[in-house]
Amino acid sequence: MESSIQLSLNSKRMRDNPAARELLGVLSVLPDGIHTELLDKFKGVLDIDILSCLRALQQCSLVEVTAERYRSHSIIRHFCLSQGLLLPRHEELLNNFYITLAMTNRYQAGCYDYAEMVLEANNTKATLSRLLKSNYQDQSMLVNAVLTFVNFCINIGDYSDQLLDEAVKFIQQNHLPISLQIGCLQRWGRLHYRTHDLETAKLKLQQAEMLCLSSLNHDPILHAKILRDLGDIFLDQGATSGAEAVFQKALHLSGAANDALGQGNCYAKLGGIYMKLRKLHEAGAAYSKALEFHKALDDNVGQGSDYRGLGDIQLQLQMFNDAESSYQKALEFDKLANSVRGQAKDYKALGNTYLKKDKLEEAEAFFDNALGLYKAINSSSGQGSILYDLAKIYLKRSQLKDARTATERALDMHRQVQDKVGEKLDQRLLDQILSRDGAVVANGKRQ
Repeated sequence: MESSIQLSLNSKRMRDNPAARELLGVLSVLPDGIHTELLDKFKGVLDIDILSCLRALQQCSLVEVTAERYRSHSIIRHFCLSQGLLLPRHEELLNNFYITLAMTNRYQAGCYDYAEMVLEANNTKATLSRLLKSNYQDQSMLVNAVLTFVNFCINIGDYSDQLLDEAVKFIQQNHLPISLQIGCLQRWGRLHYRTHDLETAKLKLQQAEMLCLSSLNHDPILHAKILRDLGDIFLDQGATSGAEAVFQKALHLSGAANDALGQGNCYAKLGGIYMKLRKLHEAGAAYSKALEFHKALDDNVGQGSDYRGLGDIQLQLQMFNDAESSYQKALEFDKLANSVRGQAKDYKALGNTYLKKDKLEEAEAFFDNALGLYKAINSSSGQGSILYDLAKIYLKRSQLKDARTATERALDMHRQVQDKVGEKLDQRLLDQILSRDGAVVANGKRQ
């Protein structure tokens, strides 16, 4: 195989186009190759004639086009990397390009930039992983790029912890500031929380908090962030009073540090707790306070969460038109923030609003939108909750077969992530459906 690759590299076509060899060196470190939509971008970054180089590489069978990407086979990439085909100047350009991409705030990215971040996610991950195994000079910036990129990955449904594991080892080997390790552990906990692995999530966050408390330079803002994540776990475990105490402590830390964003986020979390406790007046006050902070900061994702919370209160009070208006505002802000999870929650909330109004067709359409988004971010728990909602619609229509299928799928999704609350609700609904189905069979009226 190596002889065949070497023959292709030494062919006349390759000798006539030296830049093609350089481009092959670039492709040797890009597992996802170059997407057809980004050819002009790479032409500008590398300052080479991309199209003529790619034609030469295709003619020599060194690249192929799959899923709109020009890629080299992994064996070819490994060989070219071992032969040193990647030029130092191109390596530096790629490093700068992908670190910049990794450090882009997904909430502030424009539509084109966000689409580019999605297209280049695997290449970005490969670049960061490669640099964590190198002697990259700006070590703190590299770790911060990893932290920002992991947040983005969680948002698009990539829950791999590979980069965080490598980053922690990198921090320890290079004796970097403890705050970076704390940040990695906090993200690690958040990642496991998203996969509903609550015990592992709690362990990582508790490790982060211990390091935070023992640090000579205690960072109250980071500490408050860790506490908010721990509060989410307590909520999921049904420990409402414990969650409230944690969020109040986080609010105190954020206030003492004059952290407006942290205070807004804490008030939003407390609003959610008061909703669970049916303290609607306190919930409304908390969400309104959160909205003040998030508006002042022009924080789209925060405002989306706040309006969704206010909509939940209005829905409880059967103020359906007001609730729909709040949810639509939340959806607008979550779209501006590129928050896929937020948009899924908004569509689910709109679906529930129309379900309560007994407008089943509109409710089903909103639930379908939510289901598609939860699928996009690989959220089994989210998909399970929507399938449960759809099953309720099918049951109202007496579509017992569809209702049973949807509920069984919901139960399977919730079992995958050990969501006991979801499983209990699914099983109760399934028993109800089976009971109805049995009555239909007994009366000889099966649909």
